[in-house]
Amino acid sequence: MNPKYSRLYDKAKKTVAANLIRTSDGNFFAAGANQFRTLWVRDFCFSVPGLLCLGYHAEVKSQLNLIYKMKSKEGYLPRGIDTVPPQIRVLFATGLRFLPNVPSLWNKSKLKPEYFGEHNTPAFDSIFLFLKALCDLADYEKKDFLLSKDEIINLLAWYQQFWRNGFLYQPAFSDWQDSARREGVVLFSQLQFLEILTRLSLYSEFSKINWDEIFPEIESLKSRIDLHFFDPITQIYKEFLPEKNFENQYSLDSHCLILSSPWIQLAKDKKNIYKNLKAHSLWKSSDSSDSIPGIPIYPFYPKKSVSWTTKAVGLRHYHDNFHWGWLIADSARAAFAMNDFTEGERILDGLQSVTEKYEYLAEIYADVPTQNNNKDTSNFKNVSLHPVQRFLYKTECPFTWTAAKCIEAIHSLK
Repeated sequence: MNPKYSRLYDKAKKTVAANLIRTSDGNFFAAGANQFRTLWVRDFCFSVPGLLCLGYHAEVKSQLNLIYKMKSKEGYLPRGIDTVPPQIRVLFATGLRFLPNVPSLWNKSKLKPEYFGEHNTPAFDSIFLFLKALCDLADYEKKDFLLSKDEIINLLAWYQQFWRNGFLYQPAFSDWQDSARREGVVLFSQLQFLEILTRLSLYSEFSKINWDEIFPEIESLKSRIDLHFFDPITQIYKEFLPEKNFENQYSLDSHCLILSSPWIQLAKDKKNIYKNLKAHSLWKSSDSSDSIPGIPIYPFYPKKSVSWTTKAVGLRHYHDNFHWGWLIADSARAAFAMNDFTEGERILDGLQSVTEKYEYLAEIYADVPTQNNNKDTSNFKNVSLHPVQRFLYKTECPFTWTAAKCIEAIHSLK
């Protein structure tokens, strides 16, 4: 571990440890401390590489087993697992800010899955992320998968209903950016799908599977991504297949995955993609030399595309104009993957500086002008990032996902 980031590393370790919950079913990682004091499946699965770096091997294995045990009879995995409905936890967590002595909701009650969010959609990405975490664990242990070949194929088969015209079509409000109406053909979902099939094919038990028999035309998905998503003007990838509901928007998560994943090899040269990304507003949140990436999408979502509940608690820009801690860390990791150590260290330096005066790492950060002005603007003024706080919402701090991604980024710095 690079000693330059020892303070950030130690804070990340402390953040992760604060979210380890002891239940009657075992020890598991919650996503956060307040509204998200739930065993959120996607947050946990995104965190697995960092958790394994910290030595939480037994806990990772146990939580993956728990998630699979709660698979629905229709074949999909839960969004979250809790002793109470997560919506109740959100209300209680909000009440804690105004009412004294509100009791904790974690007790010896039985853990129960939650499958559908407020828009009555399942977590579209839970299976992708769960299988990625299984691969991470298998690589770490140098052992076989927790599940059999047939169990894994059956999980993937759930996506057959969404496979049309050589792409996955996802329901609205169903992926990690579930405050926004992201629906149809979304690049990040195609990339995750491509990555997990590529990774599985490297293991002997999956090497002879013809994925085309399960998902027709899957073998040409890479070329279709380059054909339909690459923007010849910006020379980076758009996030949505052109449809009437979407403008040309660009996502940081997709580009971090393209640049840092050894299992995704598109036709376009990664070095050129990275060079163009660094020049784009998605990466440069301001013209300031100390600006760091972390904003999920650019341009912002139109107001009509944002969930009313998110707007009601003062988070109109929850998934567009806040810096997500995990994406800041993943941007550094992408820079390291491109051998741009100057940029990667600049980003980690910025993150370490931002988090210096706080006990834990947080979910989302905002600059001072953004916290006082909710209007859409392309002129970011990234003065000084702070954990987001609104009258009805205080960002999760400690937040496992941010911490685990920081650990992963620091470990990737050779």
